[in-house]
Amino acid sequence: MSTRLKRIMAIVLTIVCCFILASCSNDNEGNVFNEESSSYEGGDNNDLAAYEGEGYYDLTALEAERILDFVNGKAWVQDNTEYTRQVYCINTQGKKLFQLDGNYSYASPFYDGVAFVVKTDLDGHHWEKILSSEGKELFVTYNDDVIANQSLDDVTDHILAYGDGKFVVLRHEADIDNNDWTLGTIDKNGKTIDEFYSYSESGSERTIIDEDFIPKWGSTLLRQSYSSLYYHGDTVIPEYLGDGYFLLYDNGSSVSATPYVYNPSKGTLFKVNNSDNVFIRGEVSKGYLSSMYRTGKGEVNSWYKIDLESGNMIYPSYLPKGTSSDYIPFESSFQDIFSNDTDTGYSQVDLGMKDGLIFYDHGFYDIDGNEVVHVKGYENQVIHCSPYTDDYALMLIDGADGNQYVTLVNKNGDIQFDPMKTDFICNQIDDGYFVSSYNGKTSIYDCNGKMVSDLNCDKPNRCYVSEGFVRVVKGSYDRLYRIPT
Repeated sequence: MSTRLKRIMAIVLTIVCCFILASCSNDNEGNVFNEESSSYEGGDNNDLAAYEGEGYYDLTALEAERILDFVNGKAWVQDNTEYTRQVYCINTQGKKLFQLDGNYSYASPFYDGVAFVVKTDLDGHHWEKILSSEGKELFVTYNDDVIANQSLDDVTDHILAYGDGKFVVLRHEADIDNNDWTLGTIDKNGKTIDEFYSYSESGSERTIIDEDFIPKWGSTLLRQSYSSLYYHGDTVIPEYLGDGYFLLYDNGSSVSATPYVYNPSKGTLFKVNNSDNVFIRGEVSKGYLSSMYRTGKGEVNSWYKIDLESGNMIYPSYLPKGTSSDYIPFESSFQDIFSNDTDTGYSQVDLGMKDGLIFYDHGFYDIDGNEVVHVKGYENQVIHCSPYTDDYALMLIDGADGNQYVTLVNKNGDIQFDPMKTDFICNQIDDGYFVSSYNGKTSIYDCNGKMVSDLNCDKPNRCYVSEGFVRVVKGSYDRLYRIPT
């Protein structure tokens, strides 16, 4: 081969290599999340499939059928395609960590690196899966292969809740001689932690537990919230209360659910309703369960603390009966805790006690009735305060002009900025940020009352703030906004 021909071939090979390297570089750039850009090829940033690159969601302003709050850096997103639904787990950069195909009616947040999901078929049958944070199936209560060959009525185990490293399981064992329902707990791999027992009413042989303890999911859409605190629709969600106690429900609908407190380590289960009132919310503190109650008409009328050893109800002397509006944050002021239910008078707030404090009049009290924080200012006006989150509580003031005003108060009781008019607020605060609307304009504000972003949307049905994002619920879709910092 001549020297001239060798030089020509070398030049050609060099050019080919350059084209190959350039192509690889462009492909890699397409997979890098770019927080500065809110656009992508194929549409604007409000489209359902808004991607900044393959395998990434654009979280500048994302719309989807369902978007759940970020907890420990992870959130669930549900998309509806032409043929089926998919559920994705994403991180705060918008990366899709893994995908679940099919219909799911509930997905829990990730705690201790695990979560559980409820898969649902079109006939309303459901079963549960325990997943690792990478999406690996660690345990399934009912195997998909079995479903094709047996009746879903043969499901024996259902996961109800997770907390304290345990999954609470309702177990059904039936044969020609027995028909037993029991409660116990398992670890993430399905191994028993607390033994399974049946429970009877005190002084009676009537069994408390039956199939009505299974949540009535009944939907192929993810629930819009992780907790029964913000439940929407007709199903309440069992949850972990803390200190080893779980809140479970018999006949789990928003109208007739009967709540029970379950401690698997102690093997105790007792009802927390009384003859006149219906339990709606509580928190464990100092060996007691703080308990907010409502009447059958939906009026919140009492608050008790329940001795978790004896089950006895104790009415706190410092909270006069019949003055519930003084110590229920934003009572009957804003968003209903039930969707499409305007008769209850509940607002989308953490009712009652949180982190050991409950608001009453102008102060925050502990479960023993000691005033821990006194709100300074507006002593002669009616105010309502949310529980503290990130060292701040939202404060709502009934103005003399008939308007309502919002500000924040810190844990010293100091008001953070001059109150501003509002006709809607999101009750949650995250890292000092909150959402308020007035005259149809909805915006994000910081702890100094400064507007940091306009959400460019009308007053939402509901909204939530978590881990640097605002989630707005509007009709049949959810929209996620990143809080600019």
